[in-house]
Amino acid sequence: MAQKSRFLAIFLAFSLVFAGFPRFVHGASFSDSDSLPTLPSAESRIPRRTEKRVITFYSSTPDQTDDTPFITANGTRVRDGIAAANFLSFGTRVRLPELFGSKVFVIHDRMHPRFGSRVDIWVETREEAIERGVAYTTVEIY
Repeated sequence: MAQKSRFLAIFLAFSLVFAGFPRFVHGASFSDSDSLPTLPSAESRIPRRTEKRVITFYSSTPDQTDDTPFITANGTRVRDGIAAANFLSFGTRVRLPELFGSKVFVIHDRMHPRFGSRVDIWVETREEAIERGVAYTTVEIY
């Protein structure tokens, strides 16, 4: 057993020496994080398309939903940032810059077929939905 442990220790030592520990990525060590490549920031993403759409608001009340008011059409529990739209796939990200700045909403829900071209934003209370009303604004689709 001692011979096996010694072999393992020697193997690990050689592995570290010949593998170039610490590893270098593009000429920088892992400890030199300032020079590592970075991902683009979310703000710099360009939308796939931009459209003008009617925006409405809904809450989890029985008269505005089906018999499971807190579960969206794709099975997600409602929360801030949820949106409904029939013309977009589940998981599509949208922004409404004129109403919400850079906040991103994700499509998890559907609406009645007669509202096929709208985007419906989930809000916590019926009062907030009524207060926000209806808007016609730019929708950035990602």
